[in-house]
Amino acid sequence: MQSMLVGSLVVALAQSVATQNVSKLDATVGGEFRIDNPLGRSPCSFWNVLAQLAQRAHVLVGFENTPDCWPRGGGASAPGEGALDLTGMTARQALDHLVALDSTYPVKMPR
Repeated sequence: MQSMLVGSLVVALAQSVATQNVSKLDATVGGEFRIDNPLGRSPCSFWNVLAQLAQRAHVLVGFENTPDCWPRGGGASAPGEGALDLTGMTARQALDHLVALDSTYPVKMPR
């Protein structure tokens, strides 16, 4: 009887800890989720899009700049005309969507 009670407490504790460790990348972004469409714009526009995504989803992102593409100060700008509507997506899904839109990213298909 005691081992059953201890086992139940361990399972309940494990479930409680597991739910607290959900990554912000996998949580649906609340409300309207719009970011600029980086395609067809300047080569550096992806930085602004990542900054918008990070700000809206409350996640940290890293971006490796090239010598000709440095982020501008002042934070992310608001999405403009032609913005992508990613409402209902998680930050991870939004990143996957952005990469899928850009044909310059090599896509590795599962075997």
